[in-house]
Amino acid sequence: MGTLVKNEKAKVISIEAGNPEGLFTEMENIRRERHRIGMFRQSETAEDIDAVKAAIRPYFVRLINDLPRTLDQLEVSGGGRDLLDPFIVAFDQLLLSKDSLEVLLRNLLAHKCLMKLEDLIGHLHQEVLGRARGMEPVAEPKGDPGEGGKVNKEVWHAVKNPYPGSDVHLGSEEFYQVKNKTGSAKGSDGEKLGRQFLVLAEKYPGCKRFYVSMIGKTLAGHRSMGAFLRTDPGAEVLVGLAAFQQLGGHRDSAEVVLDLYIEEFKTVCEELHFDFAAIATKMAADWQTKHGVGDPAHRLLLDTITPANPADQSSRTYGKKRRSTE
Repeated sequence: MGTLVKNEKAKVISIEAGNPEGLFTEMENIRRERHRIGMFRQSETAEDIDAVKAAIRPYFVRLINDLPRTLDQLEVSGGGRDLLDPFIVAFDQLLLSKDSLEVLLRNLLAHKCLMKLEDLIGHLHQEVLGRARGMEPVAEPKGDPGEGGKVNKEVWHAVKNPYPGSDVHLGSEEFYQVKNKTGSAKGSDGEKLGRQFLVLAEKYPGCKRFYVSMIGKTLAGHRSMGAFLRTDPGAEVLVGLAAFQQLGGHRDSAEVVLDLYIEEFKTVCEELHFDFAAIATKMAADWQTKHGVGDPAHRLLLDTITPANPADQSSRTYGKKRRSTE
């Protein structure tokens, strides 16, 4: 008894009970097979998967190092410019956390983390999909100093800015501007990008130019497509699966990229000991020590708007105070 039959075509396993050792062995074989398939799919999408991981790792390291780990860091970040909003705290209490301080702190921490991650995703796409099919990400242009010494990073230069408007290129044949969502740019941005892409068409005759947004089912509602195509009608705008297929070279590109992000992000979190649950629990305990057991929103509101020095809150007095200390 205890046979295990594998249907290769349908990838379905049917199991007859009775042989746990055989089942474990077969499951291990399937796991290894999936691992090999995953590696193969990744190698189809990117020329060198190790180089891709090395490219995105610094982004994750900087992100994790910048995430709040203490209550003070959650309440005040960005050099004092980004304060935890007591009104958000109040709405979270009403909608989500109710009377649980720890749930409240978990939600607030998650909000901060997700906001920073959202800002990162477009850069990850440029680094990962920008290395698919032998392509290369375009380095940040150096530009030339213009009038007043301001550096112009939009004008074509053979060395300092050879691919204006492009995030990714395949030699001189294909150029891509890569966004995460269709709403990432407004109409005026589309017109500016179109002008830059026209320069690419002039400098690299016969090149293909793509303006891609990775997330989306349709181009309906694309904020900058109209202005972009009016300026450069020879380019193409893509979204969603069409964008992933064009950049990655096959239909599974999106899943491959997502799995790669998850794998590397999890690795970095573990290496840098970012334990979300433990951090939130510690923040809740520290909150009670710092703010007491009263209503969190009202406690934070008073703490957030009450100055140590009233002169800090009016331009009439703040400027005088600064000058007196210089």
